[in-house]
Amino acid sequence: MHRRPNDRSVLHEHHGHPPADELKARVAEAAKRAGTISRNFFLEAIAGKAAQAEARAGLDAEAEQRYARIVESGQTTPWDEMRRYLEDRAVLSWREVGFKR
Repeated sequence: MHRRPNDRSVLHEHHGHPPADELKARVAEAAKRAGTISRNFFLEAIAGKAAQAEARAGLDAEAEQRYARIVESGQTTPWDEMRRYLEDRAVLSWREVGFKR
């Protein structure tokens, strides 16, 4: 038997989402705390999620391009060189925030 997607028990049971009324109340309260209305709160959340998805797609595309260049050229950086490079960058980053080794 096929259940309708708006059947609240199905949404909660199968997707881990709270019932719609509970979600509406949570969103209304969060929007109020944020100084906006529910509609704007939803739109901001959707825009944020879209931006995350776009950023992830960009990272995935960059990774695919880099991997293709590695496969094509056969050139990679030896692990000991890369590890030194990463450790040096980490030390510089920690220094920027005032951390001492």
